[in-house]
Amino acid sequence: MTRIHASTRATCFIAVRNRLTLVVLIVALLAISRLTAADSTAPDNTATDDPTGALNELFDAGAKNTPTAAAAAKTKYDKLHKAHPDDARIDYAFAVTLVNQRRTADALPLLTRAIQDKTAERDLNQCALAAKVWAELHARRTDDALSTAASLAQSLAKSSTGKPNESDLSAARLIGTTFGYFEFANPDAVDAAAGKTARDKIAAALPSPLRTVFDGAAAQVKARVAQLKTDDQARLNKLKKDSQKTAAESRDKATERSDTVDDLKTDRDATQKKLDDAQDDLQKAQKDHQQLISKLTNLKRQLAQQKGKPGKNNNPGKAARLKGQLNPLEKEANQSARQLDKLKDRAAELKRDVQQSTAAIEKQQKLAKGDQRRADDADERARDGGGTLADRLASFATFQPFPYQQERERVLNWYAR
Repeated sequence: MTRIHASTRATCFIAVRNRLTLVVLIVALLAISRLTAADSTAPDNTATDDPTGALNELFDAGAKNTPTAAAAAKTKYDKLHKAHPDDARIDYAFAVTLVNQRRTADALPLLTRAIQDKTAERDLNQCALAAKVWAELHARRTDDALSTAASLAQSLAKSSTGKPNESDLSAARLIGTTFGYFEFANPDAVDAAAGKTARDKIAAALPSPLRTVFDGAAAQVKARVAQLKTDDQARLNKLKKDSQKTAAESRDKATERSDTVDDLKTDRDATQKKLDDAQDDLQKAQKDHQQLISKLTNLKRQLAQQKGKPGKNNNPGKAARLKGQLNPLEKEANQSARQLDKLKDRAAELKRDVQQSTAAIEKQQKLAKGDQRRADDADERARDGGGTLADRLASFATFQPFPYQQERERVLNWYAR
């Protein structure tokens, strides 16, 4: 009876222990599942609470103008925009990367949105106007660029009070550079009268400190154009001098090679004449040798026939006479064979000389053509200058490169404040 009770108690203890183990496992699994769910739904602090890190990644991608970099920048922007759909600064940041990547068609709608955003600070609206001027100039939308520059000037005129800040000064420089670009660097891009009217109107609207900056920027473009023209003229003079020297030297080499070709042809013709004579001698020697061989063969046949005659038909005297003719004829045939070999070697040697001369002539002719081609190319460079200054003058970036790093720091400072 005691054993039965003890066994029952042990069984109950094991059952209780198994249940407790199962409960502990269930609680642990529930805790793990809650932690996993919490991790999967945790917000991306970089993109939401503090977008500075994601913005830096966006600007890093936008620093390169490659398909991979463009796709990476778009991905970063989509993530930021999803977290901050009403933050015009995010739109501006992405527009800056697009302008830097020369994707102005994609940048302009974002810049327009940033300009029209009434909730944004004035600095953002003004920077978006400035970036839009640069984008439109790059896209060759000159009328739009003038209109946007006028809007930027009006914004400066309305909002500037007291001492202008760095953003005001930068905008005034951009406007001055824009009008200086159209007046001095690329005057055919806009109507001269319309451009002057717009320039005078903007200059009159700007406060005095900003007008000074505006005029100074335009004057810098004028000075830069003058310096570029001076440098280009010096380059052209040097290029012309160097090209003329190269053309003269190449032409002299071509003449020398032509003279060499004439000499080689003369030598080859003489060698060819010797070869023709040697081949004639060879043909005559072959003919003579063949006749000797025929005589020798016939004589040997007669001698064999004489020796083969039986009895009284055998003529020892005739056989001795034939044998006496055989020895000198064999010597003559051997000498003829040796002479024939010498003539063959001589003809082969002359033939190789002709072939080598022909190869040398072709090589010199090819080199002479190359020298003449270099002379012609040098003459052409001397005439057209190896390119013109027009392309550099037509590019606005020659006078004001897009300030990508400056705008990157500006955006990040907005969030730092």
